[in-house]
Amino acid sequence: MNENTPSRTSRGILLMVTSTFFFLLMTLCIKAAGELEAAHVTSHLGTFGALPSARTFGAFPSARTFGALEAVFLRSAPMALVCAFVVGREVKRGSLPRKALSPRTLRWLASRGLVGATSMACLFYASLHIPLASTSLLSNTSVFFTGVLAHVFLNERLSWRRFALILVGFACVAAVLVEGITTTLAATVATAASTLGYVIALASGFLSSVAYFSVRKLKDVPSSLIILSLALAGLLIPWVGLFFPEGLTWPRTPMGWTLLLLSSVPAMLGQLTMTAALRSGPAGIVSTGQYMGPVFASIVGVLVFQEHPSPVKIAGGLGVICVGVAIPLLHNLKSSSAKHRHAPPTE
Repeated sequence: MNENTPSRTSRGILLMVTSTFFFLLMTLCIKAAGELEAAHVTSHLGTFGALPSARTFGAFPSARTFGALEAVFLRSAPMALVCAFVVGREVKRGSLPRKALSPRTLRWLASRGLVGATSMACLFYASLHIPLASTSLLSNTSVFFTGVLAHVFLNERLSWRRFALILVGFACVAAVLVEGITTTLAATVATAASTLGYVIALASGFLSSVAYFSVRKLKDVPSSLIILSLALAGLLIPWVGLFFPEGLTWPRTPMGWTLLLLSSVPAMLGQLTMTAALRSGPAGIVSTGQYMGPVFASIVGVLVFQEHPSPVKIAGGLGVICVGVAIPLLHNLKSSSAKHRHAPPTE
């Protein structure tokens, strides 16, 4: 009996859309904390005549009192505690597979955690410096990189149709990048951080595609252990900031601390629903639900942060979404056709 029934696949897509919404809430917590901290700092400096006190949120990204590394740490701390408790209970009950604790699996977990936490740091950096919709769109380009990396490192065949779609996808990404950077440079207040944010957001998508290869090796590992590896890496990586001239800077307001710590809640819910989604149906079809992320982000960006994308960004974004949905659907269609061709004839 085929378990990938239409109802299960539909459920998987719905779960993936739900997961995307949770991850957007996580990013929204980070961005809102950054905006509130920036408003607090600019207002405080304005009191002493350094800056006018009346500033719109986000006008001075460099005034934020915390960065992506600090956000990753505070997001990961509650996750690490909860997941450590869950994994500890599984170990006591003996319900954790022995294979999950083998040296080989632990190495894959460590690599998955480090790459995932680095990708998250890139995502948070971008969310603090560029519009929310652009952050979501560029960080969801992993499907483009995955096809190329699988062809180069795993010798997976790359059909001309898929290659053409990837080229179109990268062309749309380039349009969004160029338009975003050009608009930023032309703005009254432009910083290197806000310009670099577009490239960093794309790096998040690339790192997510790299993490895809470790996911293949961890398909039998409980999701609690995978999330724990991400959380532990998220507690370690931020300390690299101590080697930077600025060091680590923590939030100055109670609301900033609260929002960063609360971001761990939708992060955990997003990981759990994403795992459930991928187990509910073919990954090639279910994964298309992630492209609701840029749609959600565009709506929130307009309503909450007054971010109005230009026509070029809208066209490029629609192109990225269409290609991003088409690539996994094409792969799944080819796989289904191959199975039917090799299936034994029935009487």
